[in-house]
Amino acid sequence: MYIDVNEYLDNEPVNVRYRFGDDEPVADVWTNSTDGTAIFLSVMSIKYSVFREGLLSGKSFVFEVSDFNGTSTLMKFNSSVDKSGKLEHVLNGCKK
Repeated sequence: MYIDVNEYLDNEPVNVRYRFGDDEPVADVWTNSTDGTAIFLSVMSIKYSVFREGLLSGKSFVFEVSDFNGTSTLMKFNSSVDKSGKLEHVLNGCKK
């Protein structure tokens, strides 16, 4: 999973927070891209399953990322239940 922010965040891992629907916010640290403008959630992250389950819930979610100056960018994603199974396919590593 990755999010392209289109602005420089940092050359170190960055702090993020996200909330699905009315659930409690979750704080995490995501890895940044080589140019520092995108962030990745590693499948090795302790909170990978939390984010994955949130995506599969079909709930809309709010995502906040902070740059090297501590400035936050807030994004809202309207989600829906994926009846085609494409999301599950991607989350399972695109295996057949």
